[in-house]
Amino acid sequence: MRLVGTNNSLPNEGRVEILLNEEWGTICDDLFDINDAHVICRLLGYSKAYAAIIHAQFGQGTGKIWFDDLRCHGNETSLFSCPHGGIGVHNCGHYEDVGVICQPTQSVSQLEGNAFKLLTIIRIITKVMILIKERRSRLKWE
Repeated sequence: MRLVGTNNSLPNEGRVEILLNEEWGTICDDLFDINDAHVICRLLGYSKAYAAIIHAQFGQGTGKIWFDDLRCHGNETSLFSCPHGGIGVHNCGHYEDVGVICQPTQSVSQLEGNAFKLLTIIRIITKVMILIKERRSRLKWE
């Protein structure tokens, strides 16, 4: 299983894709809810889900739609343990692909914090360079 996102997505969010029989496929959003998202996020190594995303908000997948009418209770250890309409049985299009937003792990939060620190440093360096350039410009005129 993997999360596939847009260019602005974080590692803990995206369209849910499942590899079965060496083919990646998606999950249809019919009946999809936070309990399904919790199971998916835990299977991906996160503690829980923040949100269950419907209507292909992370883009439309391609290939098979592996699950439809997924009805997890939230404590399952596999998607196959959740009631569903049958593997590969669906009445959906990829415009109904689901996504999840999982609770970030500490390492993701640390990365976000480090990115903020880096951006702050870049802004400071940029301001210093502008001040140096302005000072040099003034010295030439004096």
